Amino acid sequence: MDSEQPYDYSESLAVLIGTSEYQDKRFPPLPSADNSLEGMRQILTDPELCRWPPSRVKQLANVSDSRQVIIKLREWARKATGVFLLYYVGHGTPGEQGPCLALSDTQEQHPDATGLEYRVIRKALLESPARVKIVILDCCYAGRAVPPVQSGHTLFTNISGTFVLAAADLAAHVPENQELACTSFTGELLDLIRTGIPDGPRELTLHDIYLHLRARLSEVDLPDPNSGGTDTAGAFRLARNAAFLNGPLLPRFPREPEPSAPWWRRGRRWWGGLTAAALLIPGITVYAAVKWLDGPRPQCGTKAGTSALPGNEVVIASDLDAGPENQLIAYIYLDALKANGVRVNPNITPSLRVAYYDQLCAGTVTIVPEYNGALLTTSVDPNSNAISTSAVDDALNRDLPRSLEILAPAAAQDKDSVTVTAATAAKYHLETIADLQRVADKLTLGAPAEFHGREQGTNGLKSVYGVVFGKFMPLNYNNNSSAGISALLDGTVEAADVYSTVPEIEADHLVVLKDPKDLFRAENVVPLVYKPAIQANPMIATILNYVSLRLTQSQLLELNVKAAQPGANIPEIAAQWARANVGAS
Repeated sequence: MDSEQPYDYSESLAVLIGTSEYQDKRFPPLPSADNSLEGMRQILTDPELCRWPPSRVKQLANVSDSRQVIIKLREWARKATGVFLLYYVGHGTPGEQGPCLALSDTQEQHPDATGLEYRVIRKALLESPARVKIVILDCCYAGRAVPPVQSGHTLFTNISGTFVLAAADLAAHVPENQELACTSFTGELLDLIRTGIPDGPRELTLHDIYLHLRARLSEVDLPDPNSGGTDTAGAFRLARNAAFLNGPLLPRFPREPEPSAPWWRRGRRWWGGLTAAALLIPGITVYAAVKWLDGPRPQCGTKAGTSALPGNEVVIASDLDAGPENQLIAYIYLDALKANGVRVNPNITPSLRVAYYDQLCAGTVTIVPEYNGALLTTSVDPNSNAISTSAVDDALNRDLPRSLEILAPAAAQDKDSVTVTAATAAKYHLETIADLQRVADKLTLGAPAEFHGREQGTNGLKSVYGVVFGKFMPLNYNNNSSAGISALLDGTVEAADVYSTVPEIEADHLVVLKDPKDLFRAENVVPLVYKPAIQANPMIATILNYVSLRLTQSQLLELNVKAAQPGANIPEIAAQWARANVGAS
């Protein structure tokens, strides 16, 4: 089996959504959904079975605000050109065109207005360029996503390359002891992939899995699953057949991660070392910036300022959309705090802005690594004209909700930049954006289409620096986040809008032109914190401010370069930086 080549998932995305907790008490809690969500993540990223890279799997637990979730779902579906996989586990209700999937704030009386309707998922699939689209639904009424052929419905039949695997037509089944088990449908699915199919093919297609899953569920008197597909999507090989694997049977999913496992399967870390006094010595001196959700800015909920009492452990979250960079910073925060005696939850909580902003307001999350400019213009004041670090921070300190505050910003920024190749910089003697003024009319600038005509774009280049490029070439960064890099390297453009900490800057010897007049808004790395927790333990602020003091632009770029290497261990990279810069061990 070792000779089989794994599918290249570099242009694919898996989005796993699970809801176990509900504000509307008419939806009972569903603890087994948490286990199912984690089990699905573990089996997809297992290097012996499904072999998805962890960076291509997004896990959303107990998110709310269906409008924002829909926006992200569409964005992710449009980015995937290989495989797009959507998994949901939680409560479901009957919808107009298939099931309606419940989020944490879904109202049982108004699911169509507050939940995730299948017709919206269908639209995202229609818009996706992915060659294979997989939908796995584990909820009541999931089977309605696959209506009988004779019904005449076309919920998925006109979506090319799609395979739907769904639980029951009506009520789904959950085990009695939910705290220790998965939901019944997902549990059997995971166990099928874990144990394999004796005498089956060496790799299991979606159709193979469905047929044997149906038989397994029938044997234990559980509701029959449904499936349907178009083109040859059912022939997609989702997993290696575990029956052919050498060695002992793989443990049941979800499993408690062990310290020796790869970082993406670790549930805990251990730290030790540095005394707090070492932090007080005076004078010691992946990849793209966060692109936040569109739409109305999140607001703090009614519980703001009531949680995180003294003695509670610190909970750190990271933004899934910000990639490895945000995870690196989150682990650095965790490492530094734990080493100095602060009680910290050892798990970084993966989240999205739609979830963690309200969680911060309520104190259920204590710290999130943020970028000050993006935080200001998406969550505090979308019309702000603040550009410099000091102006942005002043606006945040003035206008953030009373339960939140930012600490000291790092010198490191992940922001827009005008970047050129080393050869172009040498040819035209370029060090700053201002140096372009005398030669820009001979050059082509590549950037997203919206860069043209914006103040923080071509208009600003002209008004601030007097720079007008001879030609503007719009590039599609949505389908290829490295479009600017690629265009620079193949000579299509001589200058490009590139985020300032992408690892290709170092790997391809690119030159980021300095911006001395602050054309581009500051995007300093900054801890966004729950204020009552900081007031209860001021040492938290002291430690994180010291981390910010030590985190420079070149160091953040170096961290991203390391994180971009195959098999990179994000927590260990962060731990090495912490040991070298704040003495943590």
